[in-house]
Amino acid sequence: MKKIISGIYFSFVFILLIFPCNRPVYAAESDKRVLFISSYSYAWETVPLQIDGILESLDSHTSIDYQFMDTKNINNGQFEMLFYERLKYYIQHQKPYDVIITGDDAAFHFAIKYEELLFPDIPIVFEGVENRQIIEQEEKNPLVCGVVEILSFADTIRLAQKIYPDASQVVAILDDTISGRGERNQYYNLEKDFPELEFQEINASKLTEAQLLHNVATLDDTSILLYVICSENADGETYPDLKIVPKICDTASVPVFSVVPLCVGKGFAGGAIPSHQEMGHIAGEMAEKILNGASPSSLGIQTTVPSKLYFDENVMRRFHIKKSQLPNNAEILNHTPGFWESAYVYFIIIFLVISVLLFIIYRLFVDVKKESLTNLRISETNRKLKLDSHYDALTSIYNRRALMEDIEKLITEKQPFGLIMYDLDDFKHINDYYGHNEGDSVLHEIAARSQKCCDSHCTGYRLGGDEFMVLVRSGDLQTIEKYARKFHKIFSDPFQVASESLMLHCSMGAAMYPHDGNSVFTLLEAADRAMYMVKKSGKDNIVFSWDIC
Repeated sequence: MKKIISGIYFSFVFILLIFPCNRPVYAAESDKRVLFISSYSYAWETVPLQIDGILESLDSHTSIDYQFMDTKNINNGQFEMLFYERLKYYIQHQKPYDVIITGDDAAFHFAIKYEELLFPDIPIVFEGVENRQIIEQEEKNPLVCGVVEILSFADTIRLAQKIYPDASQVVAILDDTISGRGERNQYYNLEKDFPELEFQEINASKLTEAQLLHNVATLDDTSILLYVICSENADGETYPDLKIVPKICDTASVPVFSVVPLCVGKGFAGGAIPSHQEMGHIAGEMAEKILNGASPSSLGIQTTVPSKLYFDENVMRRFHIKKSQLPNNAEILNHTPGFWESAYVYFIIIFLVISVLLFIIYRLFVDVKKESLTNLRISETNRKLKLDSHYDALTSIYNRRALMEDIEKLITEKQPFGLIMYDLDDFKHINDYYGHNEGDSVLHEIAARSQKCCDSHCTGYRLGGDEFMVLVRSGDLQTIEKYARKFHKIFSDPFQVASESLMLHCSMGAAMYPHDGNSVFTLLEAADRAMYMVKKSGKDNIVFSWDIC
């Protein structure tokens, strides 16, 4: 099938080359600016879909920037304040934005909470928000509009009932996150529509992973198992990238239905799934209308989002579900067509191609050019996102994430290495007396000096604030000590702070793998302890963990 489609596509491209193009395609200079704030990281499955939908709707003259809260991995008050400070600093160094787009509940809640401090008088367009309480609170806000994410619980339950008509209860997998609380309300509001079913839940936030899997394994075919959200457990751990979903699907003794697009085709039996790309598309259209003069209040809040029925053929075979039990409009994933089916599709495609060739040529003439421009923008966005995730925004050197990945790699390979942690002594005085701008200049200069000391055997990182780290790829104590003194020496020359020339100092601590531990956190703690001993004993010195009695 792929060969057929590829052949047809290249035939069309060849035809396009015959006809001249009268409309030039070029990148226009941006005069309108949009900021997209996502509740999650770019790696979360729904986020690229949302971004693709937004990009489809935005005009080529509109530029868009991105910020990611990553609340699926870290979600607490301290992290929120750190994100606020980072975003505040980021906005202060950018041209003003014309529209803010938020993705999912946490980002919208954040934007509303800090609206006056970060986005005064700037329209906010939300999408993918499930918490109706916060939406109702902002319905009269003249600067807010958007599209509500309403999960298709009812359609999915009816779909499951068609397959298991004798089911007496529906059991939903939920958690206590912000999104989970909003989805729980949607779920239990349906009890009145299904009086024949008892509504139960498995709360992942109150269970360990083992307990969660045990609960789903004990269900029988009198239960409809419905996956909604599972981001955290009772141990305070998160489930990154939904690694728990395949385990749930493999362990469950009944098919797992879903109302979310995550892992569709990778374990779930099926369900009515809302389109996150379409929600992004609608939000992008609203933003574009605002940029063209429409008021947010005139656009309102949209509560209708298209959904689609999906089913996984692999799961159907496992639980003996027949295609005849499904609605005619259900899309079958992981389908393996037989010979006659493939031949039938082949002839249908050829017939359609011949019948509508002229129309397709015209559409491709227009759409290919539009798609090429969109793909270029998406590729550039993906490249920028990948760089931003591993580099410190202030100093342009590697950040904490890059350090963690490099350490994990070396531990996995069992390669000995040293860690040198250092921070500026009395840095708070510089910020308080000279101002944060001068403090940032000092940090930038420290990073620049440290980079001059780096070579093929060591790499420099900024952890945050005035904390820096050096990774030395060697298990030799003398080599690590040599690098530590080399980096300590960068403070031997004065720093220009405002109009003054100041001598600054640092406290430095060093640790080594495997001497000080076999994990990232134990090694960082060892280096931090050594650095703290310097602070405690008078500062401006180096302490090596292996010298501590």
